Amino acid sequence: MFKQCVWYVLKKHHPINKYIHEYAKIFGTPIFPAHITIRHSLSVFEAKEIYEKYKDAKIPEFTPCGIPAMNTTYLDDNFFFSIEQPLQINGVTVPNIHLSLAYKFDLPFTAMEIGYVNVEKMSNIKPNDLNICIADCSSSDVSDWSIYT
Repeated sequence: MFKQCVWYVLKKHHPINKYIHEYAKIFGTPIFPAHITIRHSLSVFEAKEIYEKYKDAKIPEFTPCGIPAMNTTYLDDNFFFSIEQPLQINGVTVPNIHLSLAYKFDLPFTAMEIGYVNVEKMSNIKPNDLNICIADCSSSDVSDWSIYT
């Protein structure tokens, strides 16, 4: 699906992981680790190269901005839908930087589901809340995605 990805993954204790679990239970969607994608759809070699560039770099602070929205991607003959919270990086709005909160295949999220996501629960994501990693996201089953660095 998304091959190899380089992520800022949120530490397990971060409250956003709890929200992802809550949304998965309510929407009947898969659970996945909270993360901010740096790059996706990479070969193993490309992922390792990007990981090496980022692993010693200063991790920024991310701030929720705007309202969650649904994104649609067509992959492997399927529609893939995500509810995404836009983020600022160190106070600067950068297009396409987001935190995914829920994933679904084939049927889009309803307006009620998107509206259920409570942006007011979100807080800043501090550098010490994050680790850089490589994730194997090649499976079309999101629950099979795994972090291997």
